[in-house]
Amino acid sequence: KENPWDTPWSCDEIGMRTPAIAEGAQPPRGKVQPWVVNNCTAEGANCLETHCCHAVGHRCFKKNEFWATCKQSCSTEPDPNDGNRTWSCEALGPESWGLAIKGFPSLYCISLFMPKSYEGSLMGTQLKSNAGIFACDGYDIFANTD
Repeated sequence: KENPWDTPWSCDEIGMRTPAIAEGAQPPRGKVQPWVVNNCTAEGANCLETHCCHAVGHRCFKKNEFWATCKQSCSTEPDPNDGNRTWSCEALGPESWGLAIKGFPSLYCISLFMPKSYEGSLMGTQLKSNAGIFACDGYDIFANTD
């Protein structure tokens, strides 16, 4: 022993086993970690190195040794969107939860407002408070004026 507290390795159980996800069950849902935004791949980009995707329900599927992309499903049949080339469709990584950085399910919001009415100040207050549409994972706001 190098130190008095060193003990030999043992495979004795010291507690209950961590429960596994039942086969066919969905993984637990929740917020994704902030690193997902920067490290995972957007739809249409090469995910060969990241093995993870941004889009909800997408998975990284391998085409060949040089290319893989995020898709909801994959077929080994000739792909009409890819010059009728075939894919290996090897799944690289898990199915994505999407960018649920504020909670699951991820929520994309759209709003139309009139800035010169009471809605302008209401939107301003929501923006400062990160409330309303600004609490969504992603959003677009359209105004009736430029």
